[in-house]
Amino acid sequence: MKKKTFGSLLALTMVFSSMTQFASAEEAEPLAGSSSNPTKASQTAKLNDKEIKQAEKVFNMMGIKKDVQAKLIEKIGRGELLDSSNPAMKGTGKTTLSEGVDNNGVSYWQRKTVYPDGSVTMQSESGGTSKEIKPLTKPSIGPNSITGGTSTTGSGYVAYENRLVSYWSGFTASSFRVDYTVVNGGNDYIDRVHSWDISAVGSVSGVSLQVERERENGSKKPAYAQLRFVVDKIISSTFYHQVFVGKDKAWDTANW
Repeated sequence: MKKKTFGSLLALTMVFSSMTQFASAEEAEPLAGSSSNPTKASQTAKLNDKEIKQAEKVFNMMGIKKDVQAKLIEKIGRGELLDSSNPAMKGTGKTTLSEGVDNNGVSYWQRKTVYPDGSVTMQSESGGTSKEIKPLTKPSIGPNSITGGTSTTGSGYVAYENRLVSYWSGFTASSFRVDYTVVNGGNDYIDRVHSWDISAVGSVSGVSLQVERERENGSKKPAYAQLRFVVDKIISSTFYHQVFVGKDKAWDTANW
């Protein structure tokens, strides 16, 4: 997948399904292969002009004011962690949740946390469409076999296509699109993931995006897909951004 620009993300309407509920990161299982926050690594290098522009691009996407951006860039240059990336600052930010219904009748949400130093973490699910599928007489839909939920009154499916899942924090931002189905009374599943976007300070390599667990495993393990990439410059570490679907909910989390 060719790397694409990320600058138009904020212009997109942030959409979240009417049936799917927002779930906090605490509900997710630990990120595969990511036992620690990659931004704990040393950040000692001074930023060159190109890297400053990369940082400003991410900060602009988050709506951070220019004077605050300058202070954050100075902080990075001193080798200090931004509050949004610092485990010691967990719980010190002010969080707002925006939600509503777009012109297509699909609800949306965005969660934004602003920390004392002005750094930001943002999460959203946006774009795409939803289609309610009536209860079926056969336990199947699309390419997958479905069990449960077809004989219960009011049961059914809602299929979502081309949903945009975004995570922005510190000086790194990523997004990708996902098609998934929530099954009332049955196991939710992910059909596919595609069209990743990454913005970061430094060079990005080793990008992979794939479905790791296609189907929810009862009530124990949600279906999930993962975007994995490496950023080299300010830090050299592997980043993970995951989307989970389970218990008629969809949510994402990341390790930075």
